[in-house]
Amino acid sequence: MNFKIFKPIVKPILEFPSQGASEIHLSRYGMVFWMRKAVEELNLNVDGTNLSISNSGHLIRSLGFRGEIIDCSYPEFDLCDLKQPDSRFDSIVSDMVLEHLFDDPFDALKNSFRVLRPGGISVHTTCFLHGFHPKPFDHWRFTTQGLGRLAESAGFEVLNVGSHGNRLMNRAFKSKWLWKITVSESKLNPLKRLLIKNNPDLPIYVWLIARKPTSAK
Repeated sequence: MNFKIFKPIVKPILEFPSQGASEIHLSRYGMVFWMRKAVEELNLNVDGTNLSISNSGHLIRSLGFRGEIIDCSYPEFDLCDLKQPDSRFDSIVSDMVLEHLFDDPFDALKNSFRVLRPGGISVHTTCFLHGFHPKPFDHWRFTTQGLGRLAESAGFEVLNVGSHGNRLMNRAFKSKWLWKITVSESKLNPLKRLLIKNNPDLPIYVWLIARKPTSAK
């Protein structure tokens, strides 16, 4: 399908109405929808100090986490060697960070565990089926099983792991403009149902929601 032909038609639909536009781009909308649903079903009420890794505040807000957001961005801060006090945060969230780590991702999960208060929530999303995109590195890919195992090895209680993708998302990645469009949250948006449709055989994104045990130090 040639999206250049349909751009004048599709773009106004995606952007109408302008009120209520989410912070999430079209390609990630379905992923965030299912993550938000998982947070609601798990009855996770995070209201405190949230650590955002490399500009992940948009995901913190989209999941309904409340309170202060402190951002630690690369290269000043490195998730694999995080210079933050122990047991300081109620949540730590990284959005599309794990694949770009230079060092061992296990160290990233150990640092996430260390800086969380007992009972704190760790959220990580990562690309699975995606073109090579070194910013500045592109070293890692995780399945849902691999990401869950990584978290368990660091001491976390895994609450939810999942993946999202479909043919529309795959098509969007081939367009230079389509995947960057933000999606209206309006009930009138006809594409929302298409965007949240999930094909387990076409995963583009993988996510993890885990908890530091309340008995942990």
